[in-house]
Amino acid sequence: MFKFILTLLTAALLMPSVSAFAGDPEAYVVYSNGTLTFKYDDQKPDGAYALNTGFANVAWNTRLSTTTTVIFDYSFRYYRPTTCSNWFYGGSSITSIVGMSENLNTENVTQAANMFKLCSSLESIDLSRFYTANITRMDYMFQSCSSLTELDLTNFNTSNVTTMQSMFDGCSNLNTILVSDKWSVASLQHSENMFSECGTDAVTQDTREAYVVISNGTLTFKFDNQKPSSNAYSLNTGKANVGWNTKWNEITKVVFDDSFRYYKPTTCSNWFYGGSKITSIEGMSQNLNTEAVTQTYSMFKGCSLLSSIDFSHFNTSSIENMESMFQLCSSLTALDLSNFNTSEVTNMQMMFDDCSNLKTIIVGDGWTTDKVNHSTNMFSDCTNLVGGEGTTYDASKTDKTYAIVDGGSSAPGYLTKRKNITSIAIATLPTKTEYNIGESLDLTGGQLEVTFDDNSKKTYDLAIAEITGFNSQNVAELTLEVKYSGQKTTFAVTILDPKTPVAKIPVDQNIAKVWSSNRTIFIETQPDTKYTIIDINGRLITTSTTKSTREEIQVNYNGVLVVIIGNNSYKVLN
Repeated sequence: MFKFILTLLTAALLMPSVSAFAGDPEAYVVYSNGTLTFKYDDQKPDGAYALNTGFANVAWNTRLSTTTTVIFDYSFRYYRPTTCSNWFYGGSSITSIVGMSENLNTENVTQAANMFKLCSSLESIDLSRFYTANITRMDYMFQSCSSLTELDLTNFNTSNVTTMQSMFDGCSNLNTILVSDKWSVASLQHSENMFSECGTDAVTQDTREAYVVISNGTLTFKFDNQKPSSNAYSLNTGKANVGWNTKWNEITKVVFDDSFRYYKPTTCSNWFYGGSKITSIEGMSQNLNTEAVTQTYSMFKGCSLLSSIDFSHFNTSSIENMESMFQLCSSLTALDLSNFNTSEVTNMQMMFDDCSNLKTIIVGDGWTTDKVNHSTNMFSDCTNLVGGEGTTYDASKTDKTYAIVDGGSSAPGYLTKRKNITSIAIATLPTKTEYNIGESLDLTGGQLEVTFDDNSKKTYDLAIAEITGFNSQNVAELTLEVKYSGQKTTFAVTILDPKTPVAKIPVDQNIAKVWSSNRTIFIETQPDTKYTIIDINGRLITTSTTKSTREEIQVNYNGVLVVIIGNNSYKVLN
């Protein structure tokens, strides 16, 4: 009986926790071929590293000396770390950090000590969306980042920071540190050696100005200190008209310059009101920060040629007035507002009025009209609008009454609930899957099939996805990873060398003995010798490394093949 009870106790102790079976997402870091990637999902592989807490060292610290690239995966945007201390401390070979601005949410972070310490090869860091209001420790944060020449910290709110000791120490080439009026040393207790051996001994109050410039039919939003003397306009405030409102007859394109991401407007009202010739808006998703915006009154009103608008990063949490926001946008057929949080909006009057071709409005969990007290003619003349369950336009229901997710006949509405993506797959390969060395990736013709949580499917151009793994520097057979909305799939491409004519291949050398028999290629050489096999046209057949002194490779091919070992090539008839 005692043995039986002991067996039960042992089994219980060895049993995994419930969360291990539940597939709960977990934040972790994975290292591969010089790249450190931050992820948050339920697919943590063996050998991956858990994140640190507080001021503890990171588990991947032995990898930092050989890390050249850091990537914040799309999935990581859903995680909220409490510390960034020591994350890249000692990463002297790191040259780029990708996705930090978009996918690292620091709203709960309290420590950033040593974060970039000794990243001596890093020439720039995008901190435009690095939230610092809760951070208390920034000591040694950039110490010995000797390749930095400028730091834009205008987004930094340092009101709670108590320690900045050696923060910029050893940044020998750092000449400019830009800060805004949110920079404060009121709570600072330790600042020893803050600027020791630094290219500057003080921060610089930001003197940049937000403005709009018009050139060759393009309206460009910028934020710098180079505002030209002509054809440039300051931004408006509140519901005031914009200074460029008399120029709409010559404007066909809008661009948000990279510099504008560091500016935080408080209004977007009237920005494009009357832009009847505008056909495209570029960079808005990446470079327009709307977290402080309270009004979007008439923002796109009258943009009758605009057929799509990207709102994937449009922060609406502070917006109160959306009156006439899309009025007279007659070329819009669909609006994806699934990112909209309308909890503070009080005015939606004429918001979609006269969007005569608008068929679908997609919203997410943040959509609400609880505070809306002005909604007259919100959907007037949206005659083609159809809700997610088939509810059609009713001229007697044009206020907020139908501004809800369509629930069918029992709860009719004009809106469509956002669907969650459960998987993606390649529907059609790109036209080009074979490349010569040095060519760029071409996704033309590629189609991505997206499956949603209701089992419906939709096909998009492959270009909407993030593609990684392409490198055309050497002959290879590559598997490219496709990422979209947190889901992944792959497809293969081949890299060829057009400069390898078989007729000029040198005669066999003594490095290896190579022959062929019965569709099998034999290689006798030292173990761990890399070899590549191509056909007479330079097409890659296979590439690998010998595992013993005699390698046998099955090749289903008839004709002349070339085996390349080092700088030597061998022709065989298979």
